[in-house]
Amino acid sequence: MQFRADIATVLILLSVLISASNWLGILYCLIFKKTGSALPLLGGLFGMLGILIAPPTHAMSSMKAFFWLPLIWDYGSAPLFALNFLRKRQNQSKSGDDSAKKP
Repeated sequence: MQFRADIATVLILLSVLISASNWLGILYCLIFKKTGSALPLLGGLFGMLGILIAPPTHAMSSMKAFFWLPLIWDYGSAPLFALNFLRKRQNQSKSGDDSAKKP
């Protein structure tokens, strides 16, 4: 049981570090007007797995209903994929509008 708690703790700490790194990278890009990249899915998946494998006696076990939160919190997970999806749709609609204007 202690082994599961240790693994869950390590996964959650990795999730926090990766998520913080992703958000700091975004702040860096915004402040210095440079490009950067995020670690896709790692922070969210590590957090989700850490919450799901936490044993019943572990403090995080009451959070199992919120296993999806790390996927939302980590910029490299759901927010990055949603942003890329919206950009792709916007680019498709722009290219569709340009082809409709040409005779």
